Amino acid sequence: LQILRQGARPDEIGAARAEVRLAENQLAEAHAALAKSFVRSSTDGVVLRRYREPGEAISTQNIVPVVQIADLSRLVVRTQIDENDIAELSIGQSAEISAPALNGRRLAGRVERISPRLGAKIVSSDSPTEKRDARVLDVIVALPPGANLPINLRVDVVIDLTSAAVPVAGLRGPLGN
Repeated sequence: LQILRQGARPDEIGAARAEVRLAENQLAEAHAALAKSFVRSSTDGVVLRRYREPGEAISTQNIVPVVQIADLSRLVVRTQIDENDIAELSIGQSAEISAPALNGRRLAGRVERISPRLGAKIVSSDSPTEKRDARVLDVIVALPPGANLPINLRVDVVIDLTSAAVPVAGLRGPLGN
Protein backbone atom coordinates (compact mmCIF):
# COMPACT_ATOMS: atom_id res chain seq x y z
CA LEU A 1 0.00 0.00 0.00
CA GLN A 2 2.84 2.33 0.87
CA ILE A 3 4.47 1.76 -2.55
CA LEU A 4 1.19 2.60 -4.29
CA ARG A 5 0.79 5.76 -2.25
CA GLN A 6 4.32 6.92 -3.13
CA GLY A 7 3.49 6.74 -6.85
CA ALA A 8 5.87 6.10 -9.70
CA ARG A 9 9.55 6.53 -9.19
CA PRO A 10 11.30 9.36 -11.06
CA ASP A 11 13.19 6.91 -13.25
CA GLU A 12 9.92 5.20 -14.24
CA ILE A 13 8.35 8.59 -15.09
CA GLY A 14 11.39 9.52 -17.20
CA ALA A 15 11.27 6.21 -19.06
CA ALA A 16 7.53 6.63 -19.74
CA ARG A 17 8.10 10.20 -21.05
CA ALA A 18 10.86 8.92 -23.32
CA GLU A 19 8.53 6.25 -24.70
CA VAL A 20 5.87 8.91 -25.38
CA ARG A 21 8.43 11.09 -27.23
CA LEU A 22 9.57 8.08 -29.25
CA ALA A 23 5.97 7.25 -30.20
CA GLU A 24 5.32 10.91 -31.19
CA ASN A 25 8.46 10.91 -33.38
CA GLN A 26 7.43 7.62 -35.00
CA LEU A 27 3.99 9.10 -35.69
CA ALA A 28 5.53 12.22 -37.27
CA GLU A 29 7.78 9.99 -39.40
CA ALA A 30 4.77 7.95 -40.53
CA HIS A 31 2.89 11.18 -41.44
CA ALA A 32 5.91 12.38 -43.47
CA ALA A 33 6.13 9.04 -45.30
CA LEU A 34 2.40 9.16 -46.03
CA ALA A 35 2.67 12.72 -47.38
CA LYS A 36 5.44 11.58 -49.74
CA SER A 37 3.24 8.79 -51.06
CA PHE A 38 0.77 11.20 -52.70
CA VAL A 39 1.30 12.50 -56.23
CA ARG A 40 0.35 16.15 -56.59
CA SER A 41 0.15 18.25 -59.73
CA SER A 42 1.96 21.55 -59.97
CA THR A 43 -1.03 23.00 -61.83
CA ASP A 44 -4.80 22.82 -61.70
CA GLY A 45 -6.50 20.86 -64.44
CA VAL A 46 -8.45 17.81 -65.50
CA VAL A 47 -6.94 14.34 -65.69
CA LEU A 48 -7.23 13.26 -69.33
CA ARG A 49 -5.44 9.95 -69.01
CA ARG A 50 -4.09 7.82 -66.18
CA TYR A 51 -0.94 5.82 -66.93
CA ARG A 52 -0.58 4.24 -63.47
CA GLU A 53 -3.10 2.62 -61.14
CA PRO A 54 -3.69 3.71 -57.53
CA GLY A 55 -1.27 1.91 -55.24
CA GLU A 56 1.17 1.20 -58.07
CA ALA A 57 4.77 2.07 -57.18
CA ILE A 58 6.41 4.99 -58.95
CA SER A 59 9.92 6.32 -58.66
CA THR A 60 11.82 9.51 -59.31
CA GLN A 61 14.57 7.40 -60.89
CA ASN A 62 12.54 6.36 -63.95
CA ILE A 63 10.86 9.25 -65.71
CA VAL A 64 7.52 7.68 -66.60
CA PRO A 65 4.27 9.66 -66.79
CA VAL A 66 1.69 9.02 -64.10
CA VAL A 67 -1.21 11.05 -65.53
CA GLN A 68 -1.88 13.46 -68.37
CA ILE A 69 -3.40 16.73 -67.16
CA ALA A 70 -4.86 19.62 -69.16
CA ASP A 71 -6.18 23.05 -68.27
CA LEU A 72 -9.52 23.10 -70.09
CA SER A 73 -10.32 26.69 -69.13
CA ARG A 74 -8.40 27.99 -72.16
CA LEU A 75 -8.46 25.86 -75.29
CA VAL A 76 -6.30 26.26 -78.37
CA VAL A 77 -6.20 24.55 -81.75
CA ARG A 78 -2.88 23.55 -83.29
CA THR A 79 -2.95 23.73 -87.07
CA GLN A 80 -0.32 23.27 -89.74
CA ILE A 81 -0.16 25.73 -92.65
CA ASP A 82 1.54 24.69 -95.89
CA GLU A 83 4.65 26.74 -96.68
CA ASN A 84 3.01 27.99 -99.89
CA ASP A 85 0.22 29.65 -97.86
CA ILE A 86 2.14 31.56 -95.18
CA ALA A 87 2.91 34.82 -96.99
CA GLU A 88 -0.04 36.77 -95.51
CA LEU A 89 -0.24 34.92 -92.17
CA SER A 90 -0.01 37.16 -89.06
CA ILE A 91 -0.69 36.96 -85.36
CA GLY A 92 -4.08 38.39 -84.43
CA GLN A 93 -5.91 37.27 -87.56
CA SER A 94 -9.34 35.76 -87.00
CA ALA A 95 -10.02 32.11 -87.70
CA GLU A 96 -13.05 29.86 -87.98
CA ILE A 97 -12.99 26.33 -86.58
CA SER A 98 -15.37 23.62 -87.77
CA ALA A 99 -15.63 19.84 -87.63
CA PRO A 100 -18.18 17.20 -88.56
CA ALA A 101 -18.49 16.39 -84.85
CA LEU A 102 -19.76 19.94 -84.18
CA ASN A 103 -22.96 19.38 -86.24
CA GLY A 104 -22.55 22.53 -88.31
CA ARG A 105 -21.59 24.72 -85.34
CA ARG A 106 -18.56 26.95 -85.99
CA LEU A 107 -16.23 28.47 -83.42
CA ALA A 108 -14.36 31.73 -83.75
CA GLY A 109 -10.68 31.90 -82.91
CA ARG A 110 -7.67 34.17 -83.24
CA VAL A 111 -4.12 33.35 -84.37
CA GLU A 112 -2.10 33.50 -81.16
CA ARG A 113 1.29 32.05 -82.06
CA ILE A 114 3.20 31.24 -85.23
CA SER A 115 6.20 28.95 -85.15
CA PRO A 116 9.40 30.62 -86.32
CA ARG A 117 10.47 27.56 -88.34
CA LEU A 118 9.05 25.21 -90.93
CA GLY A 119 8.84 21.52 -90.20
CA ALA A 120 7.60 18.23 -91.54
CA LYS A 121 3.88 17.66 -91.81
CA ILE A 122 2.62 15.39 -89.02
CA VAL A 123 -1.16 15.81 -89.34
CA SER A 124 -2.81 13.83 -92.10
CA SER A 125 -6.35 14.15 -93.45
CA ASP A 126 -6.24 10.59 -94.85
CA SER A 127 -7.23 11.96 -98.27
CA PRO A 128 -5.61 10.11 -101.22
CA THR A 129 -4.91 13.45 -102.94
CA GLU A 130 -3.17 14.95 -99.91
CA LYS A 131 0.41 16.14 -100.38
CA ARG A 132 2.33 14.17 -97.75
CA ASP A 133 5.84 15.61 -98.11
CA ALA A 134 4.78 19.23 -97.49
CA ARG A 135 6.73 21.50 -95.19
CA VAL A 136 4.45 23.33 -92.81
CA LEU A 137 4.36 26.08 -90.21
CA ASP A 138 2.75 25.28 -86.85
CA VAL A 139 0.14 27.86 -85.86
CA ILE A 140 -1.75 28.10 -82.57
CA VAL A 141 -5.29 29.46 -82.74
CA ALA A 142 -6.81 30.50 -79.39
CA LEU A 143 -10.49 29.77 -78.84
CA PRO A 144 -12.71 32.15 -76.87
CA PRO A 145 -13.24 31.51 -73.14
CA GLY A 146 -15.95 28.95 -72.55
CA ALA A 147 -15.36 27.13 -75.84
CA ASN A 148 -16.03 23.46 -75.38
CA LEU A 149 -14.28 20.93 -77.62
CA PRO A 150 -13.06 17.41 -76.92
CA ILE A 151 -9.29 17.20 -76.60
CA ASN A 152 -7.58 15.91 -79.78
CA LEU A 153 -10.68 16.47 -81.94
CA ARG A 154 -9.63 16.81 -85.57
CA VAL A 155 -10.95 20.14 -86.86
CA ASP A 156 -10.78 22.32 -89.96
CA VAL A 157 -9.32 25.80 -89.53
CA VAL A 158 -9.89 28.66 -91.95
CA ILE A 159 -7.82 31.79 -91.24
CA ASP A 160 -9.06 35.14 -92.54
CA LEU A 161 -5.87 36.60 -94.04
CA THR A 162 -7.56 39.99 -94.53
CA SER A 163 -8.37 40.45 -90.82
CA ALA A 164 -6.36 42.79 -88.61
CA ALA A 165 -2.98 41.53 -87.50
CA VAL A 166 -0.83 42.51 -84.54
CA PRO A 167 2.89 43.20 -85.19
CA VAL A 168 5.15 40.72 -83.44
CA ALA A 169 8.54 41.72 -82.06
CA GLY A 170 11.35 39.63 -83.47
CA LEU A 171 9.52 38.56 -86.62
CA ARG A 172 10.17 40.38 -89.90
CA GLY A 173 8.19 40.32 -93.07
CA PRO A 174 4.75 38.78 -93.63
CA LEU A 175 4.73 36.70 -90.45
CA GLY A 176 4.62 39.66 -88.09
CA ASN A 177 5.52 43.24 -88.97
